[in-house]
Amino acid sequence: MSTWHRTPTIFLLAMIFSLSSDFSFAQTREKSGVAEAGNDQKSYERQDEKPASFLRLVHEKDGSSRLETSIASYRGKGGKVVHLVSVVHVGEKPYFQQLNRVFRDYDALLYELIAEKDAIPQPGRDSSSILTIFQRGLTDDLSLQFQLDIIDYTADNFVHADMSPNDFRRKQNEHGEGLLTYMFRAMKTEIDRQAKGDFSGTVTPIDLIKVFLSEDRSTEMKRVLSREFANVESIAETIEGESGSVILTERNKVAIKVLEDSLKEGKRNIGIFYGAAHMPDMEKRLIEKLEFRKTGERWLTAWDIPAPATKRSSFLKRLLVPGDGKQERPRRTQWF
Repeated sequence: MSTWHRTPTIFLLAMIFSLSSDFSFAQTREKSGVAEAGNDQKSYERQDEKPASFLRLVHEKDGSSRLETSIASYRGKGGKVVHLVSVVHVGEKPYFQQLNRVFRDYDALLYELIAEKDAIPQPGRDSSSILTIFQRGLTDDLSLQFQLDIIDYTADNFVHADMSPNDFRRKQNEHGEGLLTYMFRAMKTEIDRQAKGDFSGTVTPIDLIKVFLSEDRSTEMKRVLSREFANVESIAETIEGESGSVILTERNKVAIKVLEDSLKEGKRNIGIFYGAAHMPDMEKRLIEKLEFRKTGERWLTAWDIPAPATKRSSFLKRLLVPGDGKQERPRRTQWF
């Protein structure tokens, strides 16, 4: 079975671009204004000592599902607390609005943005970044919102915790890393997984046909993509390769350095706001280097996905039903 039969590279790239982003188009402007607030979404909380999960897909009995991201909390020496706030960069508007409200409670919110230190993203601004163009395309295809359009980066407690564009390019040149690197790593990962007989969470050509034939393509595409998004640890491994990556590892090092500086400044309740693919490595550094321990998780709904419709698309009906539309033709293969 070929790699393309299991998971087309475009879906792996969609995962990479939605769970880790460069956001390298922000423009400098003064901090002012607060993003619009909306009704609280449901959150799910539990306290335990297990390693954190950062993104999950929850299935309901009625066939609906939710793609959720976590806020994992850790306590360090002197009672200082750090929250790893995972995010998917395209989500429903209430999801980002709830994050805005959560962030107000932190002494500092360290955020990802490959930009100069004082740069702040402007909502709706176009970009030449291929990652941002791809993500904005996903917002249209999935009928979702883009993170940079809703999150209030003008808040006083927001602290830039990422590379500058020059540093990012320099590191990429040093590592010989770029978009093609991620594509080849994604393809190799899929080939290796198939060779081991692992076909879990498959996205097949039939899934793509179902998206194309659906009367609600955005919802059907969410249903397909969410199955792959939920395996964030595998996604991170795909991006990292054997020797780490600039887009994850090197940027995480910068974020942890800013965290250390914030702790030295006396901040006691700090959030780190990064894509979910960054978080397995971020947690490891927080526990092993800074000696924090996990104390709990809180879950937020990024995507609400309704149960599949039982009604066939009109296009599919035309394929299966003779001219009068009253009798289905015999079918050799049942796809759905």
